[in-house]
Amino acid sequence: MSDLTLTRPLLEAANAAKAAIAFLPSEKKKALLLTMADCLEADTQAILEANAADVAAVQGSISPVMVARLRLTAPRIAGMAAGMRAVAALPDPINQVRSFQCLPNGLEVQKLSVPLGVIAIIYESRPNVTSDAASLALQAGSVCVLRGGNCGGPPPGARALPAPHRPGEPGDGHQPGQRHRAHGGGGLY
Repeated sequence: MSDLTLTRPLLEAANAAKAAIAFLPSEKKKALLLTMADCLEADTQAILEANAADVAAVQGSISPVMVARLRLTAPRIAGMAAGMRAVAALPDPINQVRSFQCLPNGLEVQKLSVPLGVIAIIYESRPNVTSDAASLALQAGSVCVLRGGNCGGPPPGARALPAPHRPGEPGDGHQPGQRHRAHGGGGLY
């Protein structure tokens, strides 16, 4: 199966979810982020067990430095949850007037912050990037597709990001723990 065959459904699901995410009220985004942080902490043991399997799967095929980056501990997971809570505490950046100008002809021009839509991120052996990228994208009203690099296994930390949504709510495109190699990103280029 090619990288594009694996990537296309993820990108299509993200594209379908982007409008719903873009228009989430600030309080809903904050609640989702706090729920995600709570889920990380509540699922720490299961995350550590899944991470141990991921580390075992790549042991010997990647450098010891990369293995150390991939390995999660309870304090690292607590730090990931704390990072999500910190993002939830930030002011909502969407629909903020960044500049305003009234032209001589009376036309008013303003620069407004808007969601980016779908953000694709390729990264290696850093499970904390999963929670950081997802929380920042959500706070910015955007959807992200995360792909691991050449280290193999699931996207680093894919199991470390719970999907705090109910069926029919934004986020249905989340596919935790999907196993495939990204080969440097493949279909994302």
